[in-house]
Amino acid sequence: MGPRIWVYSLVLSIQVLIIAAQTNNQDYVALQSLQAIWQNTPPNWVGPDPCGAGWDGIGCTNSRVTSITLASMNLTGQLSGDIQALAELQIL
Repeated sequence: MGPRIWVYSLVLSIQVLIIAAQTNNQDYVALQSLQAIWQNTPPNWVGPDPCGAGWDGIGCTNSRVTSITLASMNLTGQLSGDIQALAELQIL
């Protein structure tokens, strides 16, 4: 194989890995909405990839949020209907 094929393969592989690491957009939007109404959320809840960045208290399977465990964090606020958007959520 020529160098162009290797470069093309490398670029394609990187793009696939980046796409695979990102959190489902619907789940990300739901978490952002909940974060806006909750107080005392973990300080590392920043950036667009809760699953890839390892947000405290957020558990994922593949690119979907499957658990939110925030015990002992003094979290306050309402549990809004936005939680319904987390279709794969199993543990709260």
